[in-house]
Amino acid sequence: MQWEGIQLELLTAEHGRLLWVHDGDSTPAPTPRADPASEGELLPAPSEGLELDPESESMLHDALLRVAELSGVRLPVDHRAHAVLARPSQRLTAPLSVAPEDAWGLVESMLCAERLVLVLHNGAEPRLASVHLPPPCSDPQFRELAWRVGPESLDQVKAHPALLFQLTLPVEAVDPLMTVNSLRGLMSEAYVDSFLPAEEARAVCIGGRGRNVYLVARAVQLADSEKLDEER
Repeated sequence: MQWEGIQLELLTAEHGRLLWVHDGDSTPAPTPRADPASEGELLPAPSEGLELDPESESMLHDALLRVAELSGVRLPVDHRAHAVLARPSQRLTAPLSVAPEDAWGLVESMLCAERLVLVLHNGAEPRLASVHLPPPCSDPQFRELAWRVGPESLDQVKAHPALLFQLTLPVEAVDPLMTVNSLRGLMSEAYVDSFLPAEEARAVCIGGRGRNVYLVARAVQLADSEKLDEER
């Protein structure tokens, strides 16, 4: 996989190796990815909590690497994202203790504040993720970077505000194209990276950070539910 000069060719897993091969031009269909992580946590909770020091200039960088280490997640950082982590725009005003179950959510929220994204490459052990500046929606490899899920994974999407997702969300009553066009008018262009109808499948495809993907998905579900009620 090639993105901004970084090539990832081989992902190792506990029971074998995963080699991802593509031609570099085509993008795969946005279908849910079958993976052991779909049955549990995408990123396991760290073995202990975090202690954040507001006086540390590298607080976010240190917290990110620490939570990855305690979770057993390999976490390379893109060189451009590293420059942002070294000089974060957000600072704490007081020391903060974070419970293990809240650690990833807090660190990801801080990544969002710095406009960074977290990319998950595999859900088996050992897990591999990476931190980047967000890819433009015009990037032909966007869907390859995003973790592809279906509606059954909405709780996971909500739990990971900085993780890059591509959600395929079926609809029953509303027209996918009309729904996308209507909701686009209520959002800024940067809110999600992609928001497209899949009319043959009667679904919409939403791509971007987990927090925003979840909120757009809930808006689509609400519109679909209201339309169903009208037809009854």
